[in-house]
Amino acid sequence: MNTSLKDFYQEYLIACVSKQCRQTKLHIDKYRQFFANNRHSAGFSENIKEATFAMTIKKAEGCRVYDLDDNEYLDITMGFGVHLFGHSPSFIKEAILQQLDNSSALGPIYTNAAETAELICTITKNDRCAFFNSGTEAVMVALRLARAVTGKNKIVIFEGCYHGTLDPLLAMKQHPATQEAITSVPGISQSLVQDTILLKFGDEASIQFIKEHSVQIAAVLTEPVRSRHPEEIDPSFLYLLQATCAENNIAFILDEIITGFRIANGGKKSIFHSMRILSPTEK
Repeated sequence: MNTSLKDFYQEYLIACVSKQCRQTKLHIDKYRQFFANNRHSAGFSENIKEATFAMTIKKAEGCRVYDLDDNEYLDITMGFGVHLFGHSPSFIKEAILQQLDNSSALGPIYTNAAETAELICTITKNDRCAFFNSGTEAVMVALRLARAVTGKNKIVIFEGCYHGTLDPLLAMKQHPATQEAITSVPGISQSLVQDTILLKFGDEASIQFIKEHSVQIAAVLTEPVRSRHPEEIDPSFLYLLQATCAENNIAFILDEIITGFRIANGGKKSIFHSMRILSPTEK
């Protein structure tokens, strides 16, 4: 397609989107000076800036969301993976409303929190359960525990995985020799990623690197299915990764914030448990 024809279709598409999402765009422009949201600038390009804006919705139900212009969209990610039962399922709405009628407080622990923890442990076969406000917070605590238990500092992550907005994990490049992460996000000091190692998922060289540097590595953190490359699934690499960690006193952390119970009732972790891949201290 020649450049002029491409530009014509691009301008036509932008005009159509702007017309169909007119109320949404007006709403964004009205509050732009007050509301700072990085999603409004995600994927920004000078050529298509008029078509680059975050969806602003007024209703979400089932597998669909609706914007201010009453356009209907199919949500193929379902809240980035966390809405296992769709948007606003009736039984969850009823439970929330019932709790609000009873009371709500920040700080004290309600009895149903402990009961829920027991239920989750039963389903997932985990020994204990803790609740956090976000995936970022959960990952932060998991890494802190890994460092405390192993007495080591380095953390291994993989290209194409997402683990929230914790500064040491926001790295997409690595030093060619040391594999240490190089920050590529504005506002993050290089010192914050100095203990982060970024490796290639599914690569034998990554396993070898972990073995050679095991005395420094506290944890290996990965998604069982990488959210940035869901089409590339490699169970054998995961099993090898887990076994390598077990043999070298390295915490193996599966971030299943997105995959959740889709792989199995207890997540991917439950499959490892059923295979009984043991650490040296358990053998």
